[in-house]
Amino acid sequence: MPKGIDKMRYIVLAREDLTNHVEGCALQSKTTYNVCKFLLEDVVSRFGYIEKVVADRGELNAREAKEFFERHGIHLSLTTAYNPKAIGKIERGYPPIVKAIPKACNGDIKQWPRFLPFALLADRMTCTRTTGYMPAELMYCQKPLFPIQSHISAWSNLPWSENMSTDDFLSLHIKQLELDDAVEKLRESRMKNKYYFDKTHRLHPKPIEVGDWVLIYDSTFDSQYDAGEKLTQRWFGPYIVSKVNNNGTYALCELNGVALKTLIAGKRIKLFKKRDNDEYILDEDIEEDDNNEADS
Repeated sequence: MPKGIDKMRYIVLAREDLTNHVEGCALQSKTTYNVCKFLLEDVVSRFGYIEKVVADRGELNAREAKEFFERHGIHLSLTTAYNPKAIGKIERGYPPIVKAIPKACNGDIKQWPRFLPFALLADRMTCTRTTGYMPAELMYCQKPLFPIQSHISAWSNLPWSENMSTDDFLSLHIKQLELDDAVEKLRESRMKNKYYFDKTHRLHPKPIEVGDWVLIYDSTFDSQYDAGEKLTQRWFGPYIVSKVNNNGTYALCELNGVALKTLIAGKRIKLFKKRDNDEYILDEDIEEDDNNEADS
């Protein structure tokens, strides 16, 4: 973000997986300490124990962060490197918030930290397409009040007696059923997306198996626009596949058997095979051969 008031430069966001509820704050620097402090003060202290946190290999990929999560009994799951799709929910929810804040600043972009809480509030009170409910409604099991409702009487802000009647009890039960319905809608939406992706996306012409030789793509060049980088080697290896995981990641090792420390996403590797005449072929060659066979 542009430099704002109080020397703020960054935004950190945390989004709950089921309800899509978001919490966030402005930071002066994106250090491991600041991110862990945000999680403790803005998430754990508000919502209690968290079973699992999924994050990319950024500020939380450090010894200090691992000690923090172990101390609080939270399981930290880091995605594979250069694979933002692994946390697509947080990646998709970030741009609308960031783009909305400058529009509210009325030209004074330095004021963006002041408008961040309001952008987060608007996000929480906007219905999501997958569940059909507002994130805040699912998180707190009641509809949040809009500012205008302080001047207009509505069902949600009418006075209620302390003794709950049968009607009130049934009303609460209906809300629980609505929450179950939202969970089912979210599950169905994700299964449809998974089915569509599996049907329309094929990462490799042929399945990569244990023992295959592969190359790794260096995704750091994707964000560079220097003309000289066009001739830079972007594929490195070869490496040997030592394990194929069900989540689409691969464990690799060097040709001498030394294992790589991190798992590699399937989209970042391609097959590398050796012919009998000591020539090498890649995925593109296999795909071209398949097309030629189909034509014949």
